[in-house]
Amino acid sequence: MIAKVCVALQISPKALPLICLIGAEFLSQLGNQIAAIAIPILVLQFTHSVIATGIAGAGSIIPIVLAAFIGGKAIDRFGAWQVSIVADVFSSLSVLLLPFIFIEFKSVSLIFIFLLVFVGSLFDPTAVSARYTLIPKFVRLARIPLDKVNGYRGSLENGADLLGPIVGAGLISWIGTVNTLFVNAASFFVCAVLRSQFHVHAIKSLSMRRLSQLLEFGSFSSSVN
Repeated sequence: MIAKVCVALQISPKALPLICLIGAEFLSQLGNQIAAIAIPILVLQFTHSVIATGIAGAGSIIPIVLAAFIGGKAIDRFGAWQVSIVADVFSSLSVLLLPFIFIEFKSVSLIFIFLLVFVGSLFDPTAVSARYTLIPKFVRLARIPLDKVNGYRGSLENGADLLGPIVGAGLISWIGTVNTLFVNAASFFVCAVLRSQFHVHAIKSLSMRRLSQLLEFGSFSSSVN
């Protein structure tokens, strides 16, 4: 199936994991920017409290500080790809649960609001670092210059930072804050699925490449002898 899609789109199968990683990275960054707009508005709409809105904002900022201390250790221990996928799963669950909690319960404690936003944002900074460590491996697989790939990634990252608030405000005005967060949660889940599926494809491609190199080396050694 993947091979047929690559042929139809005229994409090298070896470049597909890199393209999907960059695409998922863009979608994840776009989702983070949408959540940064939608979550405070949701909290303010349901609680009518500026203090609760500020606490929700603090819950998304404090993890950035903690990531400086635990991010590298988490990547070393669990692996960059696993951390990246877990970050998107937690972001999806957090964004999905927050509107449900406000809909089902008339009163939600400030501590619970803080913890829910905190957990959803905890792995985001670490996931960004994890994705940076994954790029060189897939660049070698795709045989595309690293500076060219970094140029594309930088442009897409800036585009996500610019479009995220615009898309978030547009969705809120069109379908409402709650539905915007449901769409946002789905986008994070899609990112996790993309990364998990095409990681397997990348591992198979790398394994076949190494096997080919070994066979070529064996053939060369036999001809020399």
